[in-house]
Amino acid sequence: MAKKKVKEHYVKRLLKTLSLKGNKKAKHKVININNYERFWEDSTPTGHQIRIVCQDDSTLHINLNWPKGYNPRLHKVDPKRWSTG
Repeated sequence: MAKKKVKEHYVKRLLKTLSLKGNKKAKHKVININNYERFWEDSTPTGHQIRIVCQDDSTLHINLNWPKGYNPRLHKVDPKRWSTG
């Protein structure tokens, strides 16, 4: 009987890509934010926006924009619900 080929677990494949080989940089990055209190995620016409409030009342805005001309959404974002401020 032939042995069944075992598929490598996706986490093991991910960990292999994170390891640095020579002078190449890792493809995946981790951002650690300390002392955060709460966050909100909103859809924008060009992607998403994440707002993070820290315990010292500072706010971090992260804008995630798709490349120009690319929109993977199946529906349009209602502009009345989305605001920049």
